Amino acid sequence: MLVTVLMIKNEEQTIGATLKPFLDAGVSKYLIFDTGSVDNAVIVAHQLLKQAGVSYQLVQEAFIDFSVSRNRALTLAEEMFPRSSFLIMPDAEWILQNVSNLLFFCQQEIDSDTPLYLIKIHMENLAFYTARLFRRAAKIRFVGAVHEVPSVIATAKLPENVYFYFKSSRQGRENSKVRWTRDLALLLNEYQTHVEAPNPRTVFYLAQTYECLEQLNEACFFYALRITLDFFVL
Repeated sequence: MLVTVLMIKNEEQTIGATLKPFLDAGVSKYLIFDTGSVDNAVIVAHQLLKQAGVSYQLVQEAFIDFSVSRNRALTLAEEMFPRSSFLIMPDAEWILQNVSNLLFFCQQEIDSDTPLYLIKIHMENLAFYTARLFRRAAKIRFVGAVHEVPSVIATAKLPENVYFYFKSSRQGRENSKVRWTRDLALLLNEYQTHVEAPNPRTVFYLAQTYECLEQLNEACFFYALRITLDFFVL
């Protein structure tokens, strides 16, 4: 009924914790989509899933950008598990709470036509909803090279007792610094491609990424530019 789709890169220290709640609850289908790990993340995933006796696929392909690579993972999951009803796509270090309740919810919703569902994510000082449970038949896809979002607006929510909990590890913080630099290159390419009519979402995330990298003059420039642009949902 449910396939766990996990896109990873250098998650040797965290992938076990991410997978554990699904394995403990009896989820039996997995796709691990590795985008260029140089640590032992793929080996760790293989060992955990093989030991658990579940059905899984491990695919390694080069990272393109976040929407393209996520969409590739979704396509593979749809093809490799054609009898599944739902796909759930956590990030590394997103630990899902109450997976058994998620399975019960999926069973209740199996004949619905709702294409995707919002799940609350709790961080240390923040909580918000993110759409990461997809109906396989709906063929949901992401847009945005960075800070990607589904192209369909989600309104349906999972029960409050089913949620992700995220607490960044030292490795996670180091990965974030690497990602910000990679994000910047992707966002700049997207901005420069459409510089005459910039996407407001791209401009906002350029400002935010520069701020994360402590390049404040550049951040101020793009925050100021964003104020001049129209509102844009995606």
